[in-house]
Amino acid sequence: MAINYDILVYIMTFLRIVKRGSLFALMKTCRILYTAGAPYLLAGQVNFDGKPDQMESFNCFMHQNLALRGSFIRRIHLNVPDLWEDNIYEDSYDYQTDILQRSSEVLKHCSRLQHLEILGSEDWLSMGRRLGPALASLVDVEYVMFGGKGDRTDGLLRITNWPLKAMCISFAYDDASDGDYKGDPRTLLRHVYDLKEVHVEWLDFGPEGEGETFPHLETFSVEFWGDIGMRPLLESFPKLRNLRIYAAVSELQAMDEIRLVAIRHRNIQAQVSHRWSHLDYVEGELVAVYLLAPQCHIAHLNIPLPSDDDAQRYWFAVIGDARPIRLTFYVSFKNYQPIILQKLTPPSFPIPTTHLDLTLSMSFSPASMEDVETNILDFLGSLSLTFLQVTLEWTPTPDSMRYFPRDIAEDRFAEYFDKLEPAAFASRLVRYTRTLQYIILGLPRCKDLLYWRVEQGGSGPTLVPMSKAEGQLMRERQMPKQKSELDRFDIFDVQPN
Repeated sequence: MAINYDILVYIMTFLRIVKRGSLFALMKTCRILYTAGAPYLLAGQVNFDGKPDQMESFNCFMHQNLALRGSFIRRIHLNVPDLWEDNIYEDSYDYQTDILQRSSEVLKHCSRLQHLEILGSEDWLSMGRRLGPALASLVDVEYVMFGGKGDRTDGLLRITNWPLKAMCISFAYDDASDGDYKGDPRTLLRHVYDLKEVHVEWLDFGPEGEGETFPHLETFSVEFWGDIGMRPLLESFPKLRNLRIYAAVSELQAMDEIRLVAIRHRNIQAQVSHRWSHLDYVEGELVAVYLLAPQCHIAHLNIPLPSDDDAQRYWFAVIGDARPIRLTFYVSFKNYQPIILQKLTPPSFPIPTTHLDLTLSMSFSPASMEDVETNILDFLGSLSLTFLQVTLEWTPTPDSMRYFPRDIAEDRFAEYFDKLEPAAFASRLVRYTRTLQYIILGLPRCKDLLYWRVEQGGSGPTLVPMSKAEGQLMRERQMPKQKSELDRFDIFDVQPN
């Protein structure tokens, strides 16, 4: 039985999400579907990965109806620094140049492009004189990611008029002969003065960016920041509201305690005369936030609690600095070390937190799961919470199996959670936090989160179950997700070569 073309085109709307290869195979069955499938084929991210044959094949496809097909593209990923390195083409300079020229013509016709990623941006822009002007001619680019920077990247931003909402910069792609891959993003930001969100990898605030101020920047995200310094952040981004900081952990771990204390003291001193009035959201590694030491009120703090001896001291210092209303933290028990359970002992000073999202991830099954529950209850007793979410996770690892054979660990784990009644567990949590209004539980034996509203009465608190839809709306109001334009990027985890 023949299937109507309308139905086949409708099927294409699903294939573009599930499997682009199958979509292209369907397009090749006839001219009608070949033409009709173009918008769906180009709807996702288009990748130029540096393979000349692949690029030329794509160019041929696009040039069949360049203006129309170019208008379908919204997102392009360029990664072509290896174009010249394939020995097959080492004597084919003219052929490669022609590919780049045709590619430039394609880019020029991507009239509705919104998202542009250029890895090895200096290499890419040096390959063809038409590439920079082609990119600069685009008018709807809202999100851009540069891998590396230099004169050509700087020049490109200087001549563009993109309505940028967010930018990512990774200096790991810089061709630095001394192996120093760090860089200062402020030299690029001066060309996009009113930008609101920036993500940087391999950060180093240098003298070339001193004196630059970006009052419009609200969100700053950084990965791999060895010399964590508060002064350049305060001076360059005085209106910052959201901060995500993931430092070069290996560098931090190599520092002795004297060096760590000195960095933290320097950053506290930098805030004596000037500091942010408050931050809406701070997320990052515990040691990194400890060193940065923001001395202002933080509405929502999101940090993990590592399983090491210094974690508790660092954690309490950060809590004391931030005084968060909303607190999200993640505890990972990587091995069977009972002392780690004591990381949740309550601090000796009051915490103003009223909203708590606590996740405990265990890669072992302790001799007594009740010990875990006891520590949770003791910690909650020190807080005046109105909202609480507790999530318990268990994932066995090869290391954890050294302490318990897998079957024994699973038996102990299963025994506890088979006996655990979610509503009863929630009631115990409520008794320790009498100010609670809402509670959410995530348990290994439960497929979905469980939601309750807490009603206070003369005979004590009563748990009123909430539907999944009601619970999700309630959580969004109580612990709103930090929405960021940077989430549109697949932030790459890159190490320098």
